Amino acid sequence: MLGEADAAAIGRAAQAVRPAARSGPGTAERPFTGRTVVIQPLPGIGDMAWHLAHLHALAEQAPSGRITVVAKPSSQAADLLGGEAWVEDIITLRRRPRAGAGREGDGLLRLIGALRRRDFGTGVVLHHSTTLACALQLAAIPNRFGYGFTHQRVCLNRPPFLPETCRPLDPVSKADAYIAALGLPAGEPLPFLRPSASARAEVAGRLAGQGGPYVVLGVGSSEAYKQWGEAQFAQLCDALQGAGWPLVVMLGGAAEAEMIGRLTRRSPVAFPAVGWRLGEVAALIQGAAYYVGNDTATLNLAAMAGSRAYGLFGATTPLRLGPWLRPVYPADGPPRRTDGMERISVAAVLAAIVRDRGGLGH
Repeated sequence: MLGEADAAAIGRAAQAVRPAARSGPGTAERPFTGRTVVIQPLPGIGDMAWHLAHLHALAEQAPSGRITVVAKPSSQAADLLGGEAWVEDIITLRRRPRAGAGREGDGLLRLIGALRRRDFGTGVVLHHSTTLACALQLAAIPNRFGYGFTHQRVCLNRPPFLPETCRPLDPVSKADAYIAALGLPAGEPLPFLRPSASARAEVAGRLAGQGGPYVVLGVGSSEAYKQWGEAQFAQLCDALQGAGWPLVVMLGGAAEAEMIGRLTRRSPVAFPAVGWRLGEVAALIQGAAYYVGNDTATLNLAAMAGSRAYGLFGATTPLRLGPWLRPVYPADGPPRRTDGMERISVAAVLAAIVRDRGGLGH
């Protein structure tokens, strides 16, 4: 959740860095000109998901209402943004080459070349990186926006710039502050993800004949300390079956394949979804009545898809909540890495769902 200190810093940034009059093309109402590219270089799926609102706000300032997004392949931007009408194109950012693909600097040169070929009029860096700001300059993009901390400002030529007081903020709060400084509407409520028609069709085909409405349990976990556990998910599945759900989808990656296999064999309503593509996962979750899962990128994806999501935060606290995410914490104290997940009982999760929805069933 966005803390009071972070919110105050964002407010101060918006007051201290009012949108300035700009020399050259553009207006205060719509400062961007020509085709617009936005660089969001953070590597995670959750990083990209939490920047959706900022990207959408920037797209609305582009003359065409569309932007090209530069992102790392690990963010899976193509799957996350493939159904968004405001995304014109996606450029893959590879700062470190794959084995045998050349030197590290070659990735930056390829980016500069890709930017030059597309003849952008405006570029925005949603990050403090000086190197990426220089890439905009070397690509001869005439209007260059960004946070402007220290040396980065040398390569940027369009205010506003964030004050140094914003530097300690987490990445999403920095982006909040920058959007506020530009004078753009706040990014909440978060925009829905729109999975592609092909992803929706693929999911519909896989679920055909499996029963009616469904709930998704996100059993995957990138870290052992964030894992709620097979026994707990099994008990939760039993409770959902008892509440009348004809289908409970067990969602995870290859690392959870064996666990999901055991869960689906023990329950007649459980259905495996292992290693699905991100767009298919988004379509699956968007069609669910609700989602319950560990603190992972998939939980963020569920919230971004506009689905009610119950997050199991025994070991961590959420960066922020948004309108669709409901956190479930240990009842006996704050989250802890050492034992936090085991301190979340199945009864507590069921109670959270009932409290929010009025019942477990459909």
